[in-house]
Amino acid sequence: MTGLNGEVAQLLLIPGNVRLQDLQTYTTQDQLHRNWFGPDMQYANPYYVRHRFQNSDERWRAFGYYGANVNVTDWLKFNAKYAFDYYRTRIQATDLSLGNSAVSIPGRHWSEIVTDDNMSRSEENNFEHNISFLFLGDNQVTKDLRLGYNLGANIMYQKYELLSAATKNMLEKDNWIFNTGYQLTNASENGHERSMYSAFGSLQLAFREYLSLDLTARNDWSSTLPKDNRSFFYPSASVSYIFSDFMRSINHSLPAWMTFAKTRLSFAQVGKDPNPYNLYNTRSYTYENGIRVPIPQTVKKNSNLKPEIKSSFEWGLEMKFLENRLGFDFTYYYTKTKNQAMLVDASAPWTQQWVNAGKITNKGIELMLYGTPVKTKDLKFDLTMNISKNISRVDELANGVDHIYFNGDGNMPVKVGAKAGGKLGDIYANNLIKRDADGQMVIGENGLPMPVTSSDAGGNFGAVYPRSSYRKHRAKASHVCYSKSEL
Repeated sequence: MTGLNGEVAQLLLIPGNVRLQDLQTYTTQDQLHRNWFGPDMQYANPYYVRHRFQNSDERWRAFGYYGANVNVTDWLKFNAKYAFDYYRTRIQATDLSLGNSAVSIPGRHWSEIVTDDNMSRSEENNFEHNISFLFLGDNQVTKDLRLGYNLGANIMYQKYELLSAATKNMLEKDNWIFNTGYQLTNASENGHERSMYSAFGSLQLAFREYLSLDLTARNDWSSTLPKDNRSFFYPSASVSYIFSDFMRSINHSLPAWMTFAKTRLSFAQVGKDPNPYNLYNTRSYTYENGIRVPIPQTVKKNSNLKPEIKSSFEWGLEMKFLENRLGFDFTYYYTKTKNQAMLVDASAPWTQQWVNAGKITNKGIELMLYGTPVKTKDLKFDLTMNISKNISRVDELANGVDHIYFNGDGNMPVKVGAKAGGKLGDIYANNLIKRDADGQMVIGENGLPMPVTSSDAGGNFGAVYPRSSYRKHRAKASHVCYSKSEL
């Protein structure tokens, strides 16, 4: 355990005149919890704390695949594969209770007094299988032109089950047998199923091996989407040109210092379906202290969800010099993501609702420099350096929504989220101190620093700034200048 209930915290609270060896006998026939003081909610015997809380976590897993390969002709092959992955997880936690009043009295043992000892157990079952079929072909059409292609399909199925329960007041203390508990305090069952059918294909054309074109296409049908939006298609295309090989093929020599030169260009799209069971609101219940309790529905589902689509563009240049002793690889990329499934604030009786919204762009460069300053028969010394810069921007959110926050710990002084025009993953402070134009704290009539209000911050909570940027941005309390996605 951590915090005040942890062993370390309790060790720090022990006075210097109390010997640890005197605390090692933390349980006796007449008292469950024996301590130098108390025990109470603040002071506990660290040896008892270690014994009080017990946790176990075990997992059993099986996975594997069956495959078959058939050579239909000398240029066409067929591949079939079945793969599965199953694992079961069991988690158990027990709490012997604080035991502050568990002291034997005439005619009654302390084990009869303790009634708040408890245990909980959960079991998860995860299963996934994939069935795939693939035809692969490769033809040398002419002396200079090679054609490769494949056509296939995949069936994916997932099933997840969770069963958890808790009980208290065990018949025999510190003997954790689930059906000896006096009362079942909680029980719940959860899970989901999802499936996806896919069809895909690709085509590769290579001319004299220095000019190549790759085309791919894929269509998915997802069970987590409504019927009208269940099917989504995404293609890709890429071309590469090895300039150095082209020059050699036409008997034109390259400069002596140039060894290799290649450029590439690509465009691709990727589709993504939402998590299961976000289309329709349904009734759900939990079990608490022997009573069936309905779970309030605060999130409005969306029966018209669409798949998320990510589009990307990339251009690159790779060159090598001096017999591969020196070189670089440069890449420029741009990606755009739209139709993301996200939770936004909703009007009563809902607190949030699922919507397809948002457009997020990422663009940047990557440069890798490499060289071999030393190369002998017995020694080779390589150097590599990477330089990159990425800029992430939230161009749009849902209609009427100017910011969103990701799920996190409500006790934290900051929130992570995004606002239109900002960056994904900006950090917003819950409370800010009001400052004047010179960056000095504004002191109120009560002598305390004045907090920033919603009217001061333009309706935003504010932002957290790094020290190096503080002076530049200190007068802009409502704007974000720190982003995890910008290097």
